[in-house]
Amino acid sequence: MAILIDPYATTIRKIRCNGDYEQISRLIECTLFDAVLLPNGDAIYVDSERLLTPIAERRFWAIRKFYPGEFFPGKGLLLGSDSIGNSIAPQMPIEKIKVLVTFLREAPLQETPPDRSLATRIIGVARKRAKLSR
Repeated sequence: MAILIDPYATTIRKIRCNGDYEQISRLIECTLFDAVLLPNGDAIYVDSERLLTPIAERRFWAIRKFYPGEFFPGKGLLLGSDSIGNSIAPQMPIEKIKVLVTFLREAPLQETPPDRSLATRIIGVARKRAKLSR
């Protein structure tokens, strides 16, 4: 089980996910992603290339309690991990995520610059790169 944050549909919902990088890529619709760590050990996988798309096609969301001033473009996928790093259901309940996440109707006034990594300015980010096998 995972939690999908979808700023296009402005929904947060539970979905089935085994944590495989190909499945994560399909669910958040990207080829490269970063893992943004939460204080409880859960990770939100985010598209690291979404800032390179035309601004009219972007949708943003924020989780200001943990990352004030950061706006994440595209979908996010919340997963937990066990003691050896395998993906499991997130510890944080969906009800709490629904309270913490804010969807933005427009691009933030001061958006993160479109560099190679969405999360380069975020402390505590575990870098994960994935390429879909074709």
